[in-house]
Amino acid sequence: MNIGRRDALRAGCLGVGAALAGCLGGDGERVPTESPPRAVLSVTDAETTPFAVRGAVGWDDATGYVVVVDSEARQRSLLTKYDLPEERRDRILEFVDGVDYESERLVLVESVGPDGCHDELEIDGVRVGDEGIRASATVRDTSTGGESCTEALVYPSSLLRVAFNADPPDRAVVDVTDGRGESSTVAASVDDSLSPAPEDLPGNVRPDADADPVASLSCELAGVERHDQRFDEDDRQWGDYERDGRTTLSLRVDDLAYDYGDTLNVGLTNVADEPVETGNSAKYNLQVRTEAGWQDVRVIDETEAFVYTDEAVSHGPGEGFDWSIELTEAGIVEASVQGEAEVCPDLQAGRYRLAYFGVGEGAVAVAFDLEV
Repeated sequence: MNIGRRDALRAGCLGVGAALAGCLGGDGERVPTESPPRAVLSVTDAETTPFAVRGAVGWDDATGYVVVVDSEARQRSLLTKYDLPEERRDRILEFVDGVDYESERLVLVESVGPDGCHDELEIDGVRVGDEGIRASATVRDTSTGGESCTEALVYPSSLLRVAFNADPPDRAVVDVTDGRGESSTVAASVDDSLSPAPEDLPGNVRPDADADPVASLSCELAGVERHDQRFDEDDRQWGDYERDGRTTLSLRVDDLAYDYGDTLNVGLTNVADEPVETGNSAKYNLQVRTEAGWQDVRVIDETEAFVYTDEAVSHGPGEGFDWSIELTEAGIVEASVQGEAEVCPDLQAGRYRLAYFGVGEGAVAVAFDLEV
């Protein structure tokens, strides 16, 4: 749904009479600006466009999610965070073209639908309130009857571009009704992070207690070499990777103990508010702690060697890599980019770690115990 200039006039956000009717705070007080003489802050124009429909988000237990954008840098980060489909990309870029943040704000609103037919989010009632920008948002069922709807949850979003007659608010409060009929009021400000905080990420870093090392790994296969450690141990960071004095990437493992044959799930997340580049997802050591130190469980024919390409991968805020590795000899080889690799000797009980060295300098790692 688009809210044009004519609709904004009808909604009571322009003109003397409209200002008295619709541009007052919730308790009847006028919203002042910093510019004398005191004037009523009001909406002069508002438009919306469909943004994205995602299959997974980081706020699954809530009704909605709101982002307020007040700068070109934050706008770039928001657009990088979402994997926009090609059919919407040009339209969205045209929609945000020329935004003047001296007098305008962008507001992203995202909610949830119970199935694939609830794939549209409508924003209306845009106005100025005591808390800043006020609006309502509702998830709509776009089906016309007869078609089947995928049963998985979907997360539709829309982008609001709103202009003001004075300094724009830095907060937004949106009454969101999701596709299940549940409603809540969601508040946001320009100071909110676009990424989850490291302490809010699900998963673990490593067991609290130390573990006894196993004997140094020895392989009976002739003519093979073990995967070398691709980083200095002094530059290894557990769980959270700091770059230039601040944490930019977080690595988490879903469990701290596994049995042979279980699936290891590890996730790398950009926890910064701007895109972060890494190497590709293949750049990890899968190691066990031995009397000789941490040793990778994989070997390869010495004529092949472990070789990785150097392309850069950009992760938007809250985005990253996920690894799912079956903890068997065959599963580890299948997950490795080197199909000629082997696990030698066979896996044994001990303390293991996955260390991702595609961070540029050093590595970020998580650890877990394996029972065989």
